[in-house]
Amino acid sequence: MDIRAQVRRVFRHHGDYTRRVLDGIVDGSPSLTNDIKRLEQNQKDIAAVLRPVVGSGKANMFEHLLTEHIHLAAAVITAYVKGTRESALEPFTDKLFENSDKVASHIVSTAPEGTLDPEWVKKRFREHNSFVIGMTVARVSYKYDDENAMYDTYMDHFLALGDTFVTSLLLVDIRTTRGTRRAVFLNY
Repeated sequence: MDIRAQVRRVFRHHGDYTRRVLDGIVDGSPSLTNDIKRLEQNQKDIAAVLRPVVGSGKANMFEHLLTEHIHLAAAVITAYVKGTRESALEPFTDKLFENSDKVASHIVSTAPEGTLDPEWVKKRFREHNSFVIGMTVARVSYKYDDENAMYDTYMDHFLALGDTFVTSLLLVDIRTTRGTRRAVFLNY
């Protein structure tokens, strides 16, 4: 399986298990503990897929930041489910978005220089959080059709972000002997 397919697979798993955890927190599912363990494993899976391309140090940092990310997202969901007032939710959401900015910065720093716009990546990762929060609000409000529609958009968005990231990792700028430039993709 090539790197693009592997990244899509682990990103799809991330979206699927994120939703299972979200639904489990909201509904009090007995499988929640197992779903959380699987989502935690997914962060290791993402790092393992990226390791051959980005190296161990950067892959380990992804695992650390993404594991922190899912725990912060779970804290936001849990606080919302418990009926925490909006003003009291701010510390939870602030930490989640701060972490997202760190993940976005790490994504940009891992890709070849100039292949990803830092503000674009930051915006997309913040949108990722907003989808999760929106799905939580819809589920708590029993608006299941809205939650499903949001999930579909969330997955399309998240997979596109993953595709953009992996494409940037594989893009190499080669200068030819005549001084012209052409882009080629590494073959993984």
